[in-house]
Amino acid sequence: MMIIKVQDRYVRNFNFGINNDKLLIINNSKNLEDHEESFKQDLLADDYLQYVVQLEHQAGEWRLVGGYAGEFITADRNAIEFAPDRALARSFLGRAEYAIDANRRLAFEGAVKRNGEGMWLKFEYSHAFGQHLRATASFTLIRGVPTDFLGQYERNSHGMLALRYSF
Repeated sequence: MMIIKVQDRYVRNFNFGINNDKLLIINNSKNLEDHEESFKQDLLADDYLQYVVQLEHQAGEWRLVGGYAGEFITADRNAIEFAPDRALARSFLGRAEYAIDANRRLAFEGAVKRNGEGMWLKFEYSHAFGQHLRATASFTLIRGVPTDFLGQYERNSHGMLALRYSF
């Protein structure tokens, strides 16, 4: 008979942000006292810091957003790991939205890895019909090398048509 021991692991997660000269500090770790033992240095996980620098500008009917999502690794311990929160690290991010009129808009957004090994691009057109009905068409393109997180999802490029009724 084989016995498998299952143990909860909680990563120490500490977030902060600065917006308009206000410092926001959030600690996502729940029940710290209950999980203090599992917060000891985990030799299986990397130690890293993620950051985002973003600029936003609105000019007429255009809304432009651009930025960079970075990562600073202090201890690289794990060569194989699934970390979706780190998928866009070391990427240039952007969004451009154009309001054609009160009912229609176009939007382009995407992320391109700094090393060029992965990208995610999205095009969207939205049209409102009256007060309650909105139709949206979008296309998402995902490309990259197989070793990049985004590249692993290369076959997930897709188109979408949505009809939304709001009440």
